[in-house]
Amino acid sequence: MSNWAAAFSEGGAEEDGLEEDEVWESTECDACGSFDSDLYYCLSCVQTLCDTCWEEVPAHGRNKSRFRFPNINGMKHEKTPHHVLKAIQPAFFTPPNDASYEAMLKEDDQASWFGVRREEDEKLPILLQDHGRFPELMAASSIDSRKKFMQQGKGPTRVVKRTPILVSFVGQTGAGKSTLIRLLIGLKLDHKTSNGVRPQLPVIGSAISDIATSSDVHLYPDPATIQTENPILYADSEGLDGGERLSLSASFRSLSTSDSIAPPFVSEGSFRAAFCSERELVWSDDPSRRTRDFIVAQLYSRLLFTFSDVIVFVQRNARVIEGVIETMVEWAAAALETAYNQPILPYAVVALNATDESTPEELWDVNVSTSAILSSFSGILYKNLVFKRHVKLWADRGKIVTTLDELLGCYFSKVQIIRIPTSQSPNLMYKQGHQLYSEISAAGSLAQVRKSHLRMLLNSRQLQAYLDRAFDHYSRTLEHPFDFVQASFLNSPVPNNLGDNILEFAIALMNHQIEEKQPRVGKEIFEKLSPLIASCIMIDAIRHSVLGTADRIFPENMRATAIIYRCNNTRIGHTSKGHQLQSGIIFKHGEYFSNITFANYRDTFHSLVFMHLSDILSKLGSNSDDSLLQQARAHRLHSDVLKSFYSTYKSAETLGIPSHNICLGCLSGSPEHVLSCEDVLCSACIEAYGRPQGRNAYVLETCPIGFQHESTIEPQYICSKPKNAGVRLLSLEDGALHSITQLEVLRRVELELLGKISVRSLFDMISANGMASIIALAIATQEWSLDECASKFLDIATQSFSQSNLRKTRKLLGVNKGALAAKYRSSSLESSLQKAFDSDAVLFGPESRCLGNTSIPKVMITSESADGGTTVFTNYHRGNSKSLPYKVVRPNSVKGEMKIWEVARASLTFSGHFKPFKHDATERTYTGHGGYPSDPIEVMQHESERLWPSPTSTFPDAVLSIGTGTGLNNSKFKFSKEATERMMWKPARAATSEKPEEEPHDSAWNQFLGTLPPNYPSSKYSRLDVQIPHILPEKDDVSALLAFQKTVRANIRQEEIREIAMKLLAALFYFERTGIIDEVSDEEFYIYGEIHCRLPNGRSEVKQLADLLTDKKFDNPAFIFQETHGPEQCFPIPSCSLDDMQRSCRFRLPGIRIRLSRSMAEVDAVLRVTPEEKFSISGFPRVMQETE
Repeated sequence: MSNWAAAFSEGGAEEDGLEEDEVWESTECDACGSFDSDLYYCLSCVQTLCDTCWEEVPAHGRNKSRFRFPNINGMKHEKTPHHVLKAIQPAFFTPPNDASYEAMLKEDDQASWFGVRREEDEKLPILLQDHGRFPELMAASSIDSRKKFMQQGKGPTRVVKRTPILVSFVGQTGAGKSTLIRLLIGLKLDHKTSNGVRPQLPVIGSAISDIATSSDVHLYPDPATIQTENPILYADSEGLDGGERLSLSASFRSLSTSDSIAPPFVSEGSFRAAFCSERELVWSDDPSRRTRDFIVAQLYSRLLFTFSDVIVFVQRNARVIEGVIETMVEWAAAALETAYNQPILPYAVVALNATDESTPEELWDVNVSTSAILSSFSGILYKNLVFKRHVKLWADRGKIVTTLDELLGCYFSKVQIIRIPTSQSPNLMYKQGHQLYSEISAAGSLAQVRKSHLRMLLNSRQLQAYLDRAFDHYSRTLEHPFDFVQASFLNSPVPNNLGDNILEFAIALMNHQIEEKQPRVGKEIFEKLSPLIASCIMIDAIRHSVLGTADRIFPENMRATAIIYRCNNTRIGHTSKGHQLQSGIIFKHGEYFSNITFANYRDTFHSLVFMHLSDILSKLGSNSDDSLLQQARAHRLHSDVLKSFYSTYKSAETLGIPSHNICLGCLSGSPEHVLSCEDVLCSACIEAYGRPQGRNAYVLETCPIGFQHESTIEPQYICSKPKNAGVRLLSLEDGALHSITQLEVLRRVELELLGKISVRSLFDMISANGMASIIALAIATQEWSLDECASKFLDIATQSFSQSNLRKTRKLLGVNKGALAAKYRSSSLESSLQKAFDSDAVLFGPESRCLGNTSIPKVMITSESADGGTTVFTNYHRGNSKSLPYKVVRPNSVKGEMKIWEVARASLTFSGHFKPFKHDATERTYTGHGGYPSDPIEVMQHESERLWPSPTSTFPDAVLSIGTGTGLNNSKFKFSKEATERMMWKPARAATSEKPEEEPHDSAWNQFLGTLPPNYPSSKYSRLDVQIPHILPEKDDVSALLAFQKTVRANIRQEEIREIAMKLLAALFYFERTGIIDEVSDEEFYIYGEIHCRLPNGRSEVKQLADLLTDKKFDNPAFIFQETHGPEQCFPIPSCSLDDMQRSCRFRLPGIRIRLSRSMAEVDAVLRVTPEEKFSISGFPRVMQETE
């Protein structure tokens, strides 16, 4: 270490030395004492000088070239700016004493990403441990970014899709990997904006120790990019050939005595702990495979080569560059064939560390250095035994290699060589460090561009999922390759067209043949598929009224994607490797091709589909037939084809079809309805094969698919939102135990409607998170009354938030230092949720789709994923949508579906109360909503627009957001801790004024309103929050919950409840035109239509609605249509219609005629409850257009 570098660390006493996070900086000239912004340091003189004083030193002056001035301690008189020293200081800092060094090593444990754990007993297995470092880094930096968005007034759901660049440093122990990472971080560390936050830096090796500094693989963020869309992460791998001695960090690390799989440096119950995992290395039973050298060279190499965008090979001795390249080739070759469908090969940078400063100036340029070194090997490519063996290996694969550059190109996308000087040349070190950073940044960006072109660019959430699968895979075997494409199915977008679904079917058939040990013959697969495809094309044409014969209907460019027969690399993997067998062996170099593709089989396949399509269309007869009769005939023919195809298989699960992503009835519709047999159909297929029960309801008694399971199913009642009705939305924000307020408000709404209409019939979609998710899930999936729901809520709260369930709170160490560990144990919460909800019932399943007498609202529950992105769980399915600031969880099959209690648990992981929730089936972790304003209204708005694009109105019928109670900051009274069975208050400080507490949820609501167009109808959007004239109890104070519930009931404003209830009642009714606009004159137009009710006929709620409308609270209810500035046109509800509703549960009103002064007039239609109270029905006000 040079004198100037030593000066950073020396000093003996602590007050004289510098801590690692301090910046060495002089503020005045040592010669004249002036304060100059431009100060320089002389390494030989050991002085800080201003520009003027520098020239006065003889060794620095103009005549320095005429005299030979001695260099003190071998250091040159080099004019080094202070900003250069500050930037490179971290690369050479060493602690002043052993105690500081030990503290640094222990702190560096926080950066540990993954590694192995070996017990002294050789009989015990070796464990591969994931220390949760990557998701912690992504979540912490994402949270910081989102805080900035919130401070700037942007929406809480604003999430940037982040795609990390992984840079791995590999080399011999002591080569200087950690030093280079420290240099790169120091160059990009802005001391002016770091706010005193200590950067995370690896610990460099001791100059007097021959033991490796650290073990395992550590991960460090680049401070310049960590909060950007493309954060650079540096992976510091344990050194090659480090031997079996414990590293210094491992010797200092304390052993864990708990049963937790989290290492000792990760706080139990913390955010990071939820992502810690361990796997037994099954292949480590052989003693030769238990050594650290083997694990580093064989296991770590596979993981880093497979996932790195850039690999930096560090070598300290430039004179042995030939050995470095040998190591590179052998290291890469060991990993190359252990993964297929790898999107790209990594870029490589060779860093020749501690290069002598006397090296010619031109060789410090990376391009010149690379060219010079690689060209120097032109004569020995066939003399070096390692190179010769690999050249022959590729020749056997059909690729002729003539230069070392070509050989390296077989293993890396590109190789660059850069020289790094010693610490004696800080200016050159600064320059080369920036050059190294530029090479890494450029290579990482290019890697991302190429991955994006191949549609294999992984965001942080996807990358963690791939890493989990890779950890699983390489723990089981080192011989069999890891398949990127197979892993991609976990995160692939939902197929949303017939062509993609045909591919899914073809793949499923191929895999089924493999499992049944049948030969994979593409021709037979497509021959079997062709009748089904032809019939699906026919059904799609009939449903969309496509006219013509098979020549017209048959799509000219029908797409059937490739099915791989021999080569396991898809088009993605071919770019980087060539042809690769399932065993991983690369058997041929060359471009992608498939012997079973639509292109090769197009003519025959077209002929088969066209033939079957022509045949089935001929059976339909003339299109002059009545359209309804033709549709019925078409569905009967299609049903025969379905049964013929599916009857040879037991179920969709055994066939391997992703049944929750494809409608098995038509291969093109969105699979929305799960039958009791677990087959899934779209709404169009339900209408085709179900028995109508009213206008928008169907009963399905048999399964039309025809698998070998029993076709008769439990009768299933399915009700959908009428096409001409608007949308009614309910948002329930998280308030922890204060969410009991929302239950009380909903209960009062039901009471205002005399208990005749259930809340679940008043809304089309309910969104919620946190404790409010319990309420939403109960309404959408259970047959509980609101009183029963309140009872369950109290049970869950009492068990989960009790004092006996408290756990020790610890501060989360590492990057996210402000986060808190869980306050309560999660076991009681999970058991109470499983007790309340059927522990096996899934959210998107038959259990949640049939609740007896009522229609079922869509429900969406929000949570946060590990990287801070909003995640949405739903009881519905819709087509895939891109460019949304959140991700909808939609597994392929029922096995991956979240159970109802798991959804609630995933959303209940709010900051400070319960630890993150890991879903075992998918290995995904959810972290609640991180303490941010949690009103999920904005996400619900997005979802409703995609589910129900409104044909009649731009705006919803009703949007209701219910708060969790607002108290007064300066009230004279607050809740008593003893307030359990009765309302009990105790004095607080005297108030100077009484102002409501500022709630972040109100801010989120106002923020949402700000996103609406200026002309939005404010009457449609309601925010209801109960004002409590006291200081509220803590949100987890279960001892005050009953008193709080009673207080809420006493403070609900009746006039607000009345208005909300009547708005929702009026929105039950909607208008449908029955003919064209009748134009009598230029100023007289008539529209004919009918008023309908959303409540499906035949259900008891229709009778209860009649009881409600005839109650004394209503004064001759009627429907009134009124053109803007025009007269009212009143249509009373006939008594005979009310009688029919009470007797036969049918809502049927006589047709009506509406007079308009112009065809494009805006009309409002209202339900008159009393002479003074009128509320718009669904879809109004609006313009009654001809195209409606």
